Amino acid sequence: MRNLQIFLLLASMFIYASCKSDSEPKSEKPTQEVTNIKKTASKESKVRIQKKRKNEPELEIENASLSAIITLGNIDYSLINARLFQKINEERRRLNLPSFKNNNNLKRAAKLHNDYMVRADILDHNQSGTSTPQLRDRIDRAGGNFRTAGENIQYEGFTIRTTNGVESILAPTYEALAEQLWQNWKVSPPHYKNLTNPEFLYLGTSLKWSSKKTAIFATQVYGG
Repeated sequence: MRNLQIFLLLASMFIYASCKSDSEPKSEKPTQEVTNIKKTASKESKVRIQKKRKNEPELEIENASLSAIITLGNIDYSLINARLFQKINEERRRLNLPSFKNNNNLKRAAKLHNDYMVRADILDHNQSGTSTPQLRDRIDRAGGNFRTAGENIQYEGFTIRTTNGVESILAPTYEALAEQLWQNWKVSPPHYKNLTNPEFLYLGTSLKWSSKKTAIFATQVYGG
């Protein structure tokens, strides 16, 4: 039987300064479940104008699909993305801010970094040993056309249950995962600042499963 350990790291990284807030692991009563580490980080930067923006339409969501439990071998990333996008825009409308528009260039920039983090098994705004180490480099590579930009990253761990010495992963529903991804950024002031920045009008999202972390990595890049 394992102890349930929940870790939360919230970090905000900027070009000229950085600040971090760490919480120590909590020990709970012994159970048969372990939830992997949750981590989030944000970054804001200035990016030069390069190429024309390419926006993509919003996806329609069926409620029945949201209530389905995620199958690890066949994850519908577009469904998670669409629901997360809805939740963020609901908050922006509540604050009388313009809704985000999905942008293909920012989506490619987000994928460049999300794939890197999963491959390197790391949560960091900077890349090592690549041609796109900084956010501005990734947006340039993706054909960005923005005066200013920001980035939020995180991974959300799935619960691991041990029964008779055998481990199994307990996947959430699509709705539950989208809500948790949203809440992880919402409760962190620097991440929430990016999400509600009136200068940011476009975003791109990338999601990917990490078998090493038994978690979904998420990267969002914002532009204005």
